[in-house]
Amino acid sequence: MRLSWRRWSTVIMGAVLAAAAGGCGGGQGVPAADRVITGTVTETNFVVGADEVVEFVGDTNVQCATANVAGLLRARAATAPGAAGAGLTLQASGTVAVTGQVMAGDGQPGGPGQAGGDGGGVTIQAGGAVTLGVAAARQDLSPAIGSGSGGDGGVGATGAGGDGGAIRVLAAGQTITFHERAGLLTFGSGGDGGALTLTEDQLAGQELPTPLQNGGGDGGTLELVAADVAGLATQELSPEGLPSGTYLVPAESTIAGGAGGAAGAVSTPPEATAARTGHAVPAPRVRAIVERLVVEGSNGGDGWRRGGDGAEVRIILTRANGQDAKAHGGDGGNASDRYQTTLGQILGLVLPGTYQAGKGGDAYCQAAPGSPGSPSTDAGDGGRAAAVGGSIGRSKPAGVLANVLPVQGGRATALGGHGGRGGGRCGSEPMGWGGDGGKGGEADARGASSQGLPSGAAEATGGAGGSGGDGERTPGVGGSGGAARAEAGPSTPSGPEIATPGATGAAGTACVGPINERYSTATGGTQYNRSVRVVSFYERSRQAAAVTLGGTSHPLTPGPGQTLQFTADGGTLWAVTFAGQVVRYANPVAGGDVPAGLTIVPPAEYLPLRACWLDTQRDLLYVGTAFHGSILVWQSVSTMTGSRDPDRVIRLHNGPLGAITGDTAGDRLFCWVETGAGARELRVLDQASTRDGVVSPDRALSALGVSTSAQFDNACGGLAYDEPRDRLYAALVNAAGDPEIASLSNASTTNGGVTVSGRITGSGLPGLARALQVFSDADLLFAACTTVVSVWEHAGSLNGAVSPAKSESVGATALSLAVVRQ
Repeated sequence: MRLSWRRWSTVIMGAVLAAAAGGCGGGQGVPAADRVITGTVTETNFVVGADEVVEFVGDTNVQCATANVAGLLRARAATAPGAAGAGLTLQASGTVAVTGQVMAGDGQPGGPGQAGGDGGGVTIQAGGAVTLGVAAARQDLSPAIGSGSGGDGGVGATGAGGDGGAIRVLAAGQTITFHERAGLLTFGSGGDGGALTLTEDQLAGQELPTPLQNGGGDGGTLELVAADVAGLATQELSPEGLPSGTYLVPAESTIAGGAGGAAGAVSTPPEATAARTGHAVPAPRVRAIVERLVVEGSNGGDGWRRGGDGAEVRIILTRANGQDAKAHGGDGGNASDRYQTTLGQILGLVLPGTYQAGKGGDAYCQAAPGSPGSPSTDAGDGGRAAAVGGSIGRSKPAGVLANVLPVQGGRATALGGHGGRGGGRCGSEPMGWGGDGGKGGEADARGASSQGLPSGAAEATGGAGGSGGDGERTPGVGGSGGAARAEAGPSTPSGPEIATPGATGAAGTACVGPINERYSTATGGTQYNRSVRVVSFYERSRQAAAVTLGGTSHPLTPGPGQTLQFTADGGTLWAVTFAGQVVRYANPVAGGDVPAGLTIVPPAEYLPLRACWLDTQRDLLYVGTAFHGSILVWQSVSTMTGSRDPDRVIRLHNGPLGAITGDTAGDRLFCWVETGAGARELRVLDQASTRDGVVSPDRALSALGVSTSAQFDNACGGLAYDEPRDRLYAALVNAAGDPEIASLSNASTTNGGVTVSGRITGSGLPGLARALQVFSDADLLFAACTTVVSVWEHAGSLNGAVSPAKSESVGATALSLAVVRQ
């Protein structure tokens, strides 16, 4: 945005006068050239006869004693995309008379992503008097001097319009004589900026990589240097902002053209707007969300009497990612209004006529909808939308004879993204809870002030809340609608302000139809001396007989803790055994005294083993050691056919390790470690798939109320990570000596003291839970606790002595646990 006026400056014995231009040039519709000049031309007396057409090619400098242009002196049109128009300099040691026409060339439109060329300028530099506009012999030569217009910019972010060319008449110590007629001096206009279409990929980072450069070009400028000016009327005036005195007042038609170019529009496809829901009520004020803009439209070009319009910005985001949308219309260009001259005894120049600044660009933005929830998970919130209309340019001419036309400030329309729909859990899916709908995005619209018209309107519509997901246990709650704030520009009268908060999403409905869901547990314990018991433990349809895996011929004895893990489909079971081996079984739910499909024997120095965690996304198996403080890592474990040493060994701790679990999406490990006699700490290791050798934890989670109870032996308690909610469940013995399962929020980023959102205690925990497993979509938590296996529903919201949904006695100590849903 331009913050200062730069269209005027004082020169010795003269003045620089800003003027906007509206381009002539090119000599269209006139006869072919009689002769062609280019480069530097030296003549004693440079003459263009009344019936002569002289064409100059490229920027041309004529050096002479005198110059007399009675015919047509024109530029040859440029042809290359983005090329500047040809300019002319008449440099005479004596007098110069232009009684015909001097026309510079127009700049050419730019190609894609290319700025338009600047218009050519005309400079007359004379050691003697200068005469402009004696009645032309040929009536088709209307202006005496015309600068070229700027070319339009090409499509793209860098397609700026070219500037109009300047007219400079420099006669230091001499007199410039004007013979007024319409268009005596006609300035080239600024070119329009090229339109820009942005994809959502370009907006994904909320900020364009470079500022937009598709603004309108400025109109041409006028510079006069002389001791005196003749041929213009004089008046005693007191123009606003300038001292009283005698001013030159040319007729309104004498000086023409010079409009600023309009900035290129900015938009994202599709142009169609989505249907919105809501109801009109008085809108509460919401926190300002116009912190930085995703897209700020370019400004219109400055002009003499007409500023270019600011860019219209139209941003519509459709991807379901909750992306914020922030858009600002471009500011209008200024209409020049100040001149400072010292022309003999004449103080300055006052230009009568109409002036109109550029209009502020409208801003329209529609934020992205929230992401839908996966089964039984909450949906994402809709994006926030902020729209700000562009400001009008300044239009306050110094001349008291000027007529200022009204101009409109930019209007703003903001639509918050609607919340995503909560994940349902019905139909062919194993039934569970419905996820909550996402919140609708806030909307903030701010119109701009106008001049002589109602201010720019503001319309804000908050995003509608997403519907809750359907569920068998508890249907999801509909998301709240987004707040809306609309504020028209401050000018009087004010434009309309319409604020429509988004409607609350509908709640999900209860599932209907047969329930088909079963959770089977594999439990290792002292009752199953050489085997693991697999049973349909928490079921809601068919029964399945318990089976045992392993036996006398092929013993399977998992160690205490997190030493068992199913793959998600239940097709594979991994186990870390008392014998210091890592084994893999195919089709474990079939049971049988069968050999393991794979047996891995780690080096003896790392025994005994304590825990395992399988990263199925990266096909990695992590195995913790009891006393060595190391984590052994095998790669490509799903296709291993024989035993081999670990591919990596992560040395995390100098003492015993307990349970380990991980965050697959975040490539992160959580580990219980013993830091002293009975003291435990949770350590976090980021980028786990890349770590090797001796490492330091990235964070440590403490202050869990852990005691030195004997129950808290080297096995530590179990761990389970709820990835969508970033919640870690940790089994421990609290300061009172009672077993509990702590629910830790923000587990992936917390360091030091943690936020415990809930503590599960009570009859379901007769002792320390050595192994835990969570099903995030159903919000179920399983635990193996001494002699029982228990499951809690709505685990994330539990706190206190809460009875489990089901507990089953295993008849002896439950040392380990794995659960699969079928």
